Amino acid sequence: MPTLIRLVLCLVAIVPATTGAAQRHQFGHVIYDLPKHWELGRVDDYQLIYSDDDKVGYYASISIHGGFELKGSNPEAVLRERMKLVLDDDETAEPFGDIKTSSAGPRTLLIAGEQIGKRKMRMHALSISRGWAYHAFLDARINQDGLQDPRTGVSPTFSTFAATKRFIPDGASPVLGAPTPGELSGAFAGVEQRYGLNGLQFETAIMQFSKSGRFYDGMPAGGSLKTIAPADVLFQFPHECGNYTIKGDSIELQYATGETETMEFERDGDGNLRLDGIYFGKLDPIADGTRLDGTYRDFNYTSFTPGSGVTGGVATERTITLTRGGRWEATRFAGAFGNFDDGAGNTTGGFATSNDKPEQRGTYEIADGVLVLTDDSGLVSRKSILLMDGLLMLDGTGYLENDND
Repeated sequence: MPTLIRLVLCLVAIVPATTGAAQRHQFGHVIYDLPKHWELGRVDDYQLIYSDDDKVGYYASISIHGGFELKGSNPEAVLRERMKLVLDDDETAEPFGDIKTSSAGPRTLLIAGEQIGKRKMRMHALSISRGWAYHAFLDARINQDGLQDPRTGVSPTFSTFAATKRFIPDGASPVLGAPTPGELSGAFAGVEQRYGLNGLQFETAIMQFSKSGRFYDGMPAGGSLKTIAPADVLFQFPHECGNYTIKGDSIELQYATGETETMEFERDGDGNLRLDGIYFGKLDPIADGTRLDGTYRDFNYTSFTPGSGVTGGVATERTITLTRGGRWEATRFAGAFGNFDDGAGNTTGGFATSNDKPEQRGTYEIADGVLVLTDDSGLVSRKSILLMDGLLMLDGTGYLENDND
């Protein structure tokens, strides 16, 4: 029997396998066990789980979605649609076998498989429980013979993962327990130094704490300093929030995903903090009704990789102007330019391209600690807002005030 088909049958049977001691984690409404030799990462709204154990010569990753309401849609059609969404532009997929379905209690599990090109396979699982659906998929490298060797553990790991998933709507307890009341309250801003492609870079970091014992690392889009880590935020942004506990000269951050981080902790007489040696000054929410007057600019530039045969880079710029009269205007620009190098220092050609977004404008107000933008067509958007020493933070993006002098 071909290994790919055997993998499908293994998944439908939900045969647990021994993959080492597991760690309990959570993403959205999904609770799952993570084997010890697997690690965590994240891209957009997916939790990435991947193995770095290359002793058996394979690489695999599991990605899960935090959950969405099915709303009476046909499950097989939903699974097929999500399979299409996962495909990259340069990938071609060939499904193998039919969608397999199994049920246990209130849960229904759909499994589908496909081969991606010549060197990779992908397995999809759609778990349905009480009107909620949870999509997960596994990517695995195919060995030189063109088939996945079941002895590598990819099949048992994914089947165990599918079998051990639990869901909050089914009554499963969240990984994160109730917080213990803490000593901190408010938002704090610090500047972190990091090395990137273009050398030393500075990034503004925001940490929020509440006396309830909750913390939020950053600010959720459209969020306010007046509300910190409510229950729905724990589900939407589990990598950024959770419970904190101060233990002498350290602070322990327990994330909603099940991960824990410990940082060095200091607090001065003015209530400012040092976390792992980085100074975090306390921030105050912008008062409702505040009017701003200025133009703020976000500019980014990334150069092409040295030695790639192309010199130049990609630049993006966004500006927003806010007036005391309650009006706003925003622009956006993106461009790329470069020269081709033959490796001997000779330029053999070049290119330049740009894309200007149409200007947007309308009225604004600051209400409940949030910037509310209404464009001239009536469309309303909400952005988290912080203002400190000429730096305007909107949904976590920093805009520097233009100096017209």
